Amino acid sequence: MMIRWHSIFVLFTILLVGCQPIIEWKTPVVEKSDHPATMTARLTETPEISVKEVCSIVYGNDLVLGKTSFSEAEKWLQKQGITYNVGDNRDRISWDNPEYIDITLLFHNDSLYGAFLWKRSSRPLLGQIVNGLGAPEYFVAGLANNATPVGACENNYCAVSITLGYPSQGVEFSTLFGTDKQTITITPDYEMEMIDCYEPGRREEFEQNQYGTVFSYDQGLQWRGFGMKVSLSK
Repeated sequence: MMIRWHSIFVLFTILLVGCQPIIEWKTPVVEKSDHPATMTARLTETPEISVKEVCSIVYGNDLVLGKTSFSEAEKWLQKQGITYNVGDNRDRISWDNPEYIDITLLFHNDSLYGAFLWKRSSRPLLGQIVNGLGAPEYFVAGLANNATPVGACENNYCAVSITLGYPSQGVEFSTLFGTDKQTITITPDYEMEMIDCYEPGRREEFEQNQYGTVFSYDQGLQWRGFGMKVSLSK
């Protein structure tokens, strides 16, 4: 599996020296949870979140997925007094916002089909997401192969990513971080910084339009709740 966010190079540069913008996954090994009761208690204390909340850009503001045209989105931005940037093929609109590193509306055949959001602040927590949306429909966690010229790890520091998706609800969450550990524990407090929003049930179309391919999650992990451990094989 490849991470396909268009701004990923910047983040990898922060994490690791000499990293590359496209990476592949190694399949991680999942170990049995040691303290499920503790993780359940932490999850209970975590407030839930909704798709409309995290994808508010495309669920409000006079924007409608599958209907809003490029010119209509421009008029909305102009009405708000927002200065924006237009893609060369008029297939995307992006603008600055203090809460986001990147905020981009995506268009195909002059119709809004989704948005890519890279949050700077107010990032949804993994516990909030699972509390609000339920267990993820697909889940991937582990090392990124070829993240740097020598692989996922350099100088005992490794690039790790977590992705969970809800295609029936039209949203995917991801985060990327560095660690010097050999095993990570999936806990409710991971901040999910990158969000794909699209029409529910149209994941394949979203990925084809955005990335030029449809991704398979056959190598993903079985979600076993918080406390599950993921061994990072280098």
